Amino acid sequence: MTIGEKIKHLRKKQDITQEKLADYLNITYQSVSKWENNTAMPDISMIVPLANFFGVTTDELFDLDRSKKEAVLREYDEKSTLLKNQGKVRENHELWREAVNIYPNDYDCLQKLAYSLCDVSMSNGFSDEEQSAATKEGIAICHRILDDCTDDEIRSGTIQVLTYLYSSSGNQEMAVKTAEKAPSMYCSREILLIGAYEHSDPRFISVRAENDMGFLDLLHQDILLADRKNNAETIQACNALLTIWNTLFYDGNFLFYHCRIQNIYTKLAAIYAEEGNRDHTLASLQMAKYHARMTDDLPDGDIPYSGIFFDGATFNRKDTSKNYTETHTETVRRFTEQKCFDFLRDDPEFIAFQNSF
Repeated sequence: MTIGEKIKHLRKKQDITQEKLADYLNITYQSVSKWENNTAMPDISMIVPLANFFGVTTDELFDLDRSKKEAVLREYDEKSTLLKNQGKVRENHELWREAVNIYPNDYDCLQKLAYSLCDVSMSNGFSDEEQSAATKEGIAICHRILDDCTDDEIRSGTIQVLTYLYSSSGNQEMAVKTAEKAPSMYCSREILLIGAYEHSDPRFISVRAENDMGFLDLLHQDILLADRKNNAETIQACNALLTIWNTLFYDGNFLFYHCRIQNIYTKLAAIYAEEGNRDHTLASLQMAKYHARMTDDLPDGDIPYSGIFFDGATFNRKDTSKNYTETHTETVRRFTEQKCFDFLRDDPEFIAFQNSF
């Protein structure tokens, strides 16, 4: 922000006309207009009077505190990335609460606080009262952002989290109305970048690969979470998903998506357990454990995907987030405590499986 833009911002913030500011400084309003249009700079003798008039420091007038704020917010982002990676929902929420207390009118901070409230509303480890209060506050913050913020990217993210908050509160009508305000998927940044880059540009290859993985992940969620008429249909859907994953990641280099395949096998294990199918239950649990450990054992740093479909995309575990502190392997171990597995409690192979963690 130039000093002229800063003067204009402070003047409008205090609802002062150019003429009134000029009168106070004993100059012409045309001089103020030239400053604000960046066609002229205030004389050095005007700097202190300007700062005193607006009640700010000279550093703030020159926007020198902006770089300090940006550095502080980068630290918050780095801490938040680490906390989300570790599944520490409460700590991440408290972090953004602190940031908003420092920068109450920063829309990016407010949006991240709203996201943290959404996590609270849908995570274990919080009371019903805490979740209800988080949902209510998150909705209020989102509406404040949408009422006042003009940044398209922040508004888009706010529409997303507001939809989730309304959905988690059971207000389907408002969730639908909010979701309908979002642009079509064909107008998303990811799709438009495909059309923007030349095909020879390495970024085109990377974006296309990441988009395809994203679409595959959406397909996975839609198929896995859909309600089926019976267990046979659910088993068929799970096996279809496994076929898709194994066909596209034909070299087994699933990286992050090991956790998605883990989810498929845990679902299969529960269904087979309901049907009393010992062998299929145990086989599914073994596969769930394998993919959970593959997820937990992923090394740090950027790791490339491979194969003809996703070559060009990379994965870095520090960029992932979750809403629980357990490892993926620990979630499989806890999963076996469900009642549906009671018929295997005395089975030697099942006991050995549980003791293998």
